[in-house]
Amino acid sequence: MDWARADSLERYLTLRLGILCLVMTITMSATVYLFFDSVSAASFAGLTAVLISLVLIAQIKNTVLSGFKRATIQLDAIGEDNYSQLVKVQFGQGMVNQFHSQLKALSIQLQTQKSRYDQHVFLVYQLISQLGIPVLVFNNKQQLSYANDASFQLFNQPWQSLKFSTTKALGLSRETKDNDWQFGHADKRWKIRSSQFIENGETQELLIFIDIQAELKQQQMQAWQQIVKVMSHEIRNSLAPVSSLAQSLSTTATSERQQTALEMIIERCQHLQHFVENYASLSKGVQIKPSTFDARHFFATLIDLYPAIQITLDCQAAQITADQTLLQQVFINLIKNAIEAGADKIQLEYRYVNQQQQFDIRDNGSGILNTDNLFVPLYTTKASGQGIGLSFCKNIVEQQGGKIELSNNSGPGVTASLSLPG
Repeated sequence: MDWARADSLERYLTLRLGILCLVMTITMSATVYLFFDSVSAASFAGLTAVLISLVLIAQIKNTVLSGFKRATIQLDAIGEDNYSQLVKVQFGQGMVNQFHSQLKALSIQLQTQKSRYDQHVFLVYQLISQLGIPVLVFNNKQQLSYANDASFQLFNQPWQSLKFSTTKALGLSRETKDNDWQFGHADKRWKIRSSQFIENGETQELLIFIDIQAELKQQQMQAWQQIVKVMSHEIRNSLAPVSSLAQSLSTTATSERQQTALEMIIERCQHLQHFVENYASLSKGVQIKPSTFDARHFFATLIDLYPAIQITLDCQAAQITADQTLLQQVFINLIKNAIEAGADKIQLEYRYVNQQQQFDIRDNGSGILNTDNLFVPLYTTKASGQGIGLSFCKNIVEQQGGKIELSNNSGPGVTASLSLPG
């Protein structure tokens, strides 16, 4: 046995206190023997010394080790993220007291850090819930643990009904080559960005879905706006001198034929000028001023504008949140299109579904012959049309974070569907 070294505090105390016990026993026995010169008295004294030494050894050992046992309880609690478990300090001063004080300070510091971290995680989830793009969070088992309301766009159902579904079950896969996430096999609408964060000691996978089509449509609209802006500038510069020259000549025309020709030139210049001014509105940004207003009053005012046709209303929500003036102009344009298509009956529907305001305008007109280019500026199927109305509607709706679609009914007429975020 190595009496000089010990591999644990318990063994160290046992060995050192055992030696002390042996010394005390020998000393006490020898002292009694010298005074009483009796072996039995010396033996009794030695036995008594042993018993006293054992009791003292046990007390000293328990006292020394109890401080560490208390610290172990607190450390176990810290390991389980329980920072409120604070043990009673055994000594008011000295190294043990200092050790427990430092351990207590560590617990308080970790508790503060955890509180801050929990607040940050809470803010992250709050931010996710407010985003208008789909965001999914998966736990370390690749199971859905959280999503925002915008994820309805992905699955057409609330995310709560899909909780704990695996990435595979949701149609998500990761490419081996680029390690990028993919959604579905044929749906190329979404570009997925991913990142990771730690929550409660576990790695969470955060997937952000970016609508590529919306971005492409925005770029397309910007390109059209630039084209219109350039065309408007060039046409205005050409129209001004032509119109001015025609007006000057009309005052000196000597024949009726010349006067008629010049008047026609002036009229067509004015018409073209008006045409350019209308299209120039497509290249200007619209300032959106959203507000919340009464839905039935909004539709009643709209219906009063068209007393000659039958307009019915199915209003299932009390309020609308949008730019009231611009939304009214969108409805006016759509109703005007329906009337020009021969409609004499129009049904308006409004409801609130899955955090979205849904509007439907259903008519009994002649329908749409070509639905491919409806929202393309300058495109129209009307003899006197200019291709402004639907482009304007689409621009206004999308600037408010919504979308608009037109489709032919199974019977006569068209249904225009608008959705705006709630």
